[in-house]
Amino acid sequence: IDCARQLGSNSLRLSLEWSRIMPYGPGRVDETAVQRYHDIFERCRAAGLEPMITLHHFVHPQWFEELGGFEREENIRHFVDWALTAFRLFRRHRLTLIATFNEPTCAAFTGHIVGIHAPGRRGAIATAGRVLLHMLR
Repeated sequence: IDCARQLGSNSLRLSLEWSRIMPYGPGRVDETAVQRYHDIFERCRAAGLEPMITLHHFVHPQWFEELGGFEREENIRHFVDWALTAFRLFRRHRLTLIATFNEPTCAAFTGHIVGIHAPGRRGAIATAGRVLLHMLR
C-alpha cells in the first residue's frame, strides 16, 4: 500500500481469496480472514487508494476443486454464492472496481492444457474449453 501511494497510484488491485475466506466449505466464512481484508481496504482508503478487487485469480478452495471445480456446470452456483457473499461481507467499503475473473482463458489453458497451474493437467483440451465456458456463464 505504501509503495503504491509513493508511486502516485490512485488504486490498488488485489484479490479477495475465496480459498482464504471460505476454506472449509460452502458458506463457511473465516472471520479472521474477513477482518484482514477489512483492515486492508481501510488502509487503502486512508492512503488515497481505491481498492480494485478480483474474485478469482487462479485460486479457489480445495473443497471446490474436490467437487470438480469449474469442470462441472453444477459448481457454478458455488462461485455465484462466493461472489454474493463477498459483496455482502465487504459492502461497507463501497467497492466499485471489481473483476470477477483474472484471465479466465489463461486459467483454463495453463491448468488443463499445459499443466503449469492448478489442477496441473496436460493436454485436456476439451476440459479446458468446458472450464472456460463455465467460468464465463
